[in-house]
Amino acid sequence: MTKYLNAEDMLNNYEADCEVYENNGDSLDTESWMMDYLKNHSSADVQPVVHAYWIHDGGGYDGRDDFYHCSKCGRTINMICGDKLENYPYCHCGAKMDGDEHD
Repeated sequence: MTKYLNAEDMLNNYEADCEVYENNGDSLDTESWMMDYLKNHSSADVQPVVHAYWIHDGGGYDGRDDFYHCSKCGRTINMICGDKLENYPYCHCGAKMDGDEHD
């Protein structure tokens, strides 16, 4: 299973540990410290990005609405009075709407 680490947290811990060792007159064994950190620190809370795209379903009866649905979950959005797809970069399912129909 892949483990993702928070790089900022890792660097901050390393800098703090370096100060402790230097104040004690010791030197930090970087390789040993790195292995301990990788084994003992929790993973960052991440999730793979899901890519999708909006599929045009046609306009409303009065010509002012446009309907689109998500290629991933099928949820429909109603674009009213000139609203733009750029205003919907993510679907409610969490998919990032930057794919295209050829993905």
